[in-house]
Amino acid sequence: MYFKQSEFKDNASYNITNDEWGIEAEIAPNLTIGLAEQKGTGRSAQTVASINYTIALGAKQPTVKAKQDGKWSTSLKPTREKLYKAVQRENRIMKKAIKLGVTVSGY
Repeated sequence: MYFKQSEFKDNASYNITNDEWGIEAEIAPNLTIGLAEQKGTGRSAQTVASINYTIALGAKQPTVKAKQDGKWSTSLKPTREKLYKAVQRENRIMKKAIKLGVTVSGY
């Protein structure tokens, strides 16, 4: 179920708004049907039906849609350990000495 609202204005005096609400359902893989009602500025509401078929032009998607089993607490894993990882580094100060055209560097 969805609701869309759009508005178009140009620099002159033209202005139009459009409200649309409806429902979409996937009845088969890559096949979607929809039923919606559109209401625009200065016109009565119109009922619109749509059928969408999607053709994949790239590699096949690895994710497979599966129904939820309702057991959220057992399938979810905490991500607290992934949020912060300490950085290990050494605080060294580079020392550089130049005398008589000879450069000596070290820590």
